[in-house]
Amino acid sequence: MLITFHMPSQKRSLPRSGSFSKKLSQSSPFTSQTTNDVVDEAVVESAAVDSTPFNELNDNMSSSEQPPPSFAASAQVVVAPASPDVPTGNNRDRFAASRFDAPATPPRMRESEIGHREAVVFSPGGNRDRFHANCQPLRVCCDLSTVGLHNTATRFTMQAIVLIVYPATEKPERRHLQLIDSRGTTGLTVWGANVSMFTSSSVGQVVRFTKLSLITHNGVKGLTMSSGSTITFVNDVASALEEAKWWASLLDNRPLRIIDVHDCSDDQMVNVSAILGTLWSETKKVLQCFIACIIVNTVIIALQVKMQDRELLCMRITDRTGFIDVRSWNHGMVEFARLQDRPILFKRVRVTSFGGLKILEMLDASGTVVLDQFDGDDDLKQYWLE
Repeated sequence: MLITFHMPSQKRSLPRSGSFSKKLSQSSPFTSQTTNDVVDEAVVESAAVDSTPFNELNDNMSSSEQPPPSFAASAQVVVAPASPDVPTGNNRDRFAASRFDAPATPPRMRESEIGHREAVVFSPGGNRDRFHANCQPLRVCCDLSTVGLHNTATRFTMQAIVLIVYPATEKPERRHLQLIDSRGTTGLTVWGANVSMFTSSSVGQVVRFTKLSLITHNGVKGLTMSSGSTITFVNDVASALEEAKWWASLLDNRPLRIIDVHDCSDDQMVNVSAILGTLWSETKKVLQCFIACIIVNTVIIALQVKMQDRELLCMRITDRTGFIDVRSWNHGMVEFARLQDRPILFKRVRVTSFGGLKILEMLDASGTVVLDQFDGDDDLKQYWLE
């Protein structure tokens, strides 16, 4: 509470006698001065005066003991505490000014005034700026089960090996791809001008996709392209080091026995050595669907079906532990006829299932490597002669 004395220009003194001066000296616990002193013309300020003792002073004074009217009219009597913490004289004024004129909170410092902060490590490559701008790209692998729920506007980047290139379809023009890396496999459909970028020779190459969206269909997560998605084949060894190194290392894996292949999961890449017991070719009719929209008052969706004949090469290989079928859509009997009844080694073949049985699927281009001379072929020859 701020209490101020406004005194007239002429000095006045408090009455030296009477109950008012006695009450004032007895009831005021805030001052050690008596009422016999002369009150100079001044302004006495204080920020920590409790009003309770002053109210008790007014209550103790009767109507006959009030100050003279001339004094009450010309001055407002306020008693300030004589605390040792409150300076007097000019120091008192500076102290009061520093307490009541200072802002409630200190002003903010400009960045130029803060100075260099040694603890902050800035990223010269821009990762720090992208993080603070909330546009840090999120990279996913082919195992989408590890990807949590994201906003529909979130875009992902993926870099993987092209495993399977399926035939292109029209109306609309699209092509489905199967991608793989060291963590799993996933499918992706490319549209429009991107269809011609992929052929059977693309198998085994590293490709990078940007701005992909995560979708869920029948409880299965997948990736889809958006209008801003880009596709780039990575030819830089440094950029494709992880995927290319893993893909090449598959050729060095130890060949499995056929009984062990039946225990493998689908889409796993394995090496198998066995005897090529028999081979044959089947003609399959591949179903191709085209969707046409005809607008006549209402929209009618018509499904056009086209059947295409394709040759499927089937081989049955065997060893001491069992047998399994190997299939290929892009190889012919002429290539493998000379290897019948001889040891054969398949490197980088894909494990899949058909009719509840495990089968092996050869890859296009240089995806699968076939050898007829390798370590361990003598044991297979001996098995075939037994």
